[in-house]
Amino acid sequence: MKNIKYILITAFTMLLVFSSCKKDDPEQGEDNSFSVTIDGEDVDNSTFSYTEVGSPGKMAFRVKNNTSNEIRLKLEVVELIGSGSGIQLCFNNCSADITQGYEDFKVLASGEQSTTIQTKLTNGSDGSSDVTAKLSITLVDNDGVEIGLSKIVDFTYKYTAP
Repeated sequence: MKNIKYILITAFTMLLVFSSCKKDDPEQGEDNSFSVTIDGEDVDNSTFSYTEVGSPGKMAFRVKNNTSNEIRLKLEVVELIGSGSGIQLCFNNCSADITQGYEDFKVLASGEQSTTIQTKLTNGSDGSSDVTAKLSITLVDNDGVEIGLSKIVDFTYKYTAP
């Protein structure tokens, strides 16, 4: 009888340990540490198309920290087709002319969400040529290095000239 109790207690303990580890292991499940949305919709793997420049052609997005800890995020322009001249990208800082490989970092407190004034891409060019900018946001450490198998959110801004 003592052996059966011991086996049951051991099995139950192992089950608890395994299930608690599984929640913390991004390889085992979805990493929900942060979210990126436009008009309340998840942007991951989406393309947002525009035919106007200035405010009507602004892609305003929100980034939210879904954890109980402060997090550091990196936004990168991973691909740029066309000229980034006049394309303003704001994440933590605003850059008036983006280039492929441009990076910016943002720290969000627990539960903090950026506003669409803080995080946006605005086409301030003359609008005469097409532009496509693929953006990526990922969780990084204090040195700007991606954390393990952290979540990566990719989304694309596409402007088509009239």
